[in-house]
Amino acid sequence: MTSDRIKYTISTSFIVYTILSLVILATIGMSVFQSQFIYPRFLKQLIDNTENEAIRTGNHLKRIVLEHFSDEQIKISDKTKVSLEIIVTDYDLWKIKIFSNLGEILYSTSDGDIGIFNKKSYFHDIVAKGNTYTKVVAKDGISLEGQKITSDVVETYVPILHQNEFVGAFELYYNITARKKAMDELISRFNNLLYILTLIIIVIVVLVMLGFRKSMQDRKRFEIALFEMANTDKLTGIYNRRRFLELLEIEIDKFNRYKSNPCIMLFDIDHFKNVNDTYGHQVGDEVLVGLAGICKKVLRKTDIFSRYGGEEFILFLPEIDEENALNVAEKLRNTIASTPIPSSEGEISITISIGFTLFKTVDALSMDSLIKQADDALYKAKNRGRNQVVCAK
Repeated sequence: MTSDRIKYTISTSFIVYTILSLVILATIGMSVFQSQFIYPRFLKQLIDNTENEAIRTGNHLKRIVLEHFSDEQIKISDKTKVSLEIIVTDYDLWKIKIFSNLGEILYSTSDGDIGIFNKKSYFHDIVAKGNTYTKVVAKDGISLEGQKITSDVVETYVPILHQNEFVGAFELYYNITARKKAMDELISRFNNLLYILTLIIIVIVVLVMLGFRKSMQDRKRFEIALFEMANTDKLTGIYNRRRFLELLEIEIDKFNRYKSNPCIMLFDIDHFKNVNDTYGHQVGDEVLVGLAGICKKVLRKTDIFSRYGGEEFILFLPEIDEENALNVAEKLRNTIASTPIPSSEGEISITISIGFTLFKTVDALSMDSLIKQADDALYKAKNRGRNQVVCAK
């Protein structure tokens, strides 16, 4: 009897120590995995998103800059400068430069840069051949042009092509300090929760593994919460841009197989900057939340609704033709225009501009081509006076 008890005690101790060792090794492994794999992937995703945003911004800027293109040279008029200043604010750019095809700085938000030539190999060997070029500069680091940077910045060169000829380039600086800080805080919370969870598991194991099942359930809930955090917009509670693009890729595959009738719709708030300037960003956030709530009431359950960035939203509408898509867009526009949004500063009325495209109207079907079609239509709606709907043809 005593022998059996000793054997049982030894066996139990061995199991306890084994599980404790596995838990500790798992904790160390998770920390290493987080630092070596998860964090770099998060950082790369942030940089890739910022680079894509820079390319989209560059496409917008190209239309403005090439309005006064002549004699194979880019001309920066006073009107163009005003437009660029507005875009710097609207797109949350930290800095912007425009280069000639020879590398001369024709425009910069820092006047001291104008007239300087970029003689670096990356400009002439990469950018001048029509390719984007990106560098991440940490706070207090040195930029591509040898300037000290006081924030975490993604620095992207976007070539300007006119009739497939390189005529210049944009250099766009995006300040990612706040987004990187938020990502670091998320990872820090992940680590803290991991350490707390490990401590709880160790205590439970020492007490003969009481509550083991509960700890597994807690971990499962944490994984679900982390998944939701990675796929939803924190402010509005709808899909974020990354998750929307994942779902869009799936829908494109469905279209290629079944040839259904889907639609991409892109819209943003007209003069949203005025709301932020007048009432503050907190009220601006309240307006974005209220807008998302209105849209969810109007849209079908099968529609995929996402915040694309800032005050810009994007929709995927399955099984819909042009006429019905136009009806949905007009209903959305009219509902928002006629529904004041409550806020801490009182009710605020807004309008939206909408651009949309049908899958069957796009020649080279891809995420980029679809979104560009809708984006071009939205740009036309803005140019035509805002508060209207334009279908890409």
